[in-house]
Amino acid sequence: MSILTRHEIQQKINNNQLIIEPALDEYQMQPTSIDLRIGWSFYIPYTWKFTDKGRVAVVADYMDYSTTHENFQLIKLKAGQYFEILPGEMILASSLEKVGMSGKLCGVLHARSSASRRGLSIESGLVNPHYSGQLTIPIINQSHHVLKIYPGERLCQMIIHELQTDTSTEEAEKHGLDASKYDQTTPYGLTSKLDSHAEIDILKIGNLDELKKKTITPTPEIEPNTKVEYPYLPADRHFKFVDLNNPWMIEARKAAEERVACSWWPTGAVLVKDNQLIGRGSNAGRFVPLCPRYKNNCPTGTGYELCKNDCLQTSHAEVSSIDDAIALNHNPEGADLYLFGHWWACEDCWSHIIDAKIKNVFLVQDAHLIFTREKRVALMKTIEARLTNNEVIQPVDIHWEI
Repeated sequence: MSILTRHEIQQKINNNQLIIEPALDEYQMQPTSIDLRIGWSFYIPYTWKFTDKGRVAVVADYMDYSTTHENFQLIKLKAGQYFEILPGEMILASSLEKVGMSGKLCGVLHARSSASRRGLSIESGLVNPHYSGQLTIPIINQSHHVLKIYPGERLCQMIIHELQTDTSTEEAEKHGLDASKYDQTTPYGLTSKLDSHAEIDILKIGNLDELKKKTITPTPEIEPNTKVEYPYLPADRHFKFVDLNNPWMIEARKAAEERVACSWWPTGAVLVKDNQLIGRGSNAGRFVPLCPRYKNNCPTGTGYELCKNDCLQTSHAEVSSIDDAIALNHNPEGADLYLFGHWWACEDCWSHIIDAKIKNVFLVQDAHLIFTREKRVALMKTIEARLTNNEVIQPVDIHWEI
């Protein structure tokens, strides 16, 4: 993971991989960070309330479902107004800018040194891949003075990191067992949101042993429901299976859809070693909307010479991912291969898999029922009809519909 420089940050903005709205002004870009401006909205903690019992303190118990919404009061300033933060007081402020991250970027918030010298403590925070929204900035006055904060001040900075691999939307939205709580945050929704009620209930009774039983497994494998007869499978090898939502299978699907060329059987593969993606590949080549193997009614596992001659395809996704890893100076020995879009691997692919000493080959659970010839024949007939009507066929038109 690398930190982006001023020039690299500007490139990401130009390519819409990093969205900042309103656009950065000439004061905000720093050598290795972006200064963010304080917005118009501030949240002040309630410390007491008046009830039928009298004046009572607000007890901020975030394990209590019913009270967390009462802990903060929203203050929205107008042009020309300022906010005085008291000594020892903690508040929440919104960023003026709305921030949007691509799947390969994340941000980390830090205080500007000038804010720290005034006595303002600004807590750091992580901006996840695919996040989109205003940022919540917790501010504490650590000084003995009342300090004024003006909307538009540059009190914090955001460092942009580029990840080694792209993060899918599905993966970015999954925080533990729940969906992200703070995506699409607005200046009017900065306060803390509850974690899972199930987790809170376990915490409240102190049963931490029960909580730690929910250990995650890096690659949960699934036993096949039925025995499948494969057109080809080496005697000493077998497939393993994962869910469609497995993070590495999601990456394999992206490889199939982003590098699609084979209209008959769009397939993608990724190689994973030591929990790092080291290579990706697809059935690449020249996009021919109506597959020559379909037109010639080639049986399964035959007619690959048409792929090479008509579609200029040099290899299948499995081999392509191995070649990609080697080209990136990775050793594929001992890696796992995740294959999306197919339910078996041909003899040539298995030969390369064995030669590269690939450890495991993972398919989607029930791949033989999902990626079927019947589905592709039906699609090719639809493509034929559209071509007859002089419609333009795009690669996206031949993706697997799952």
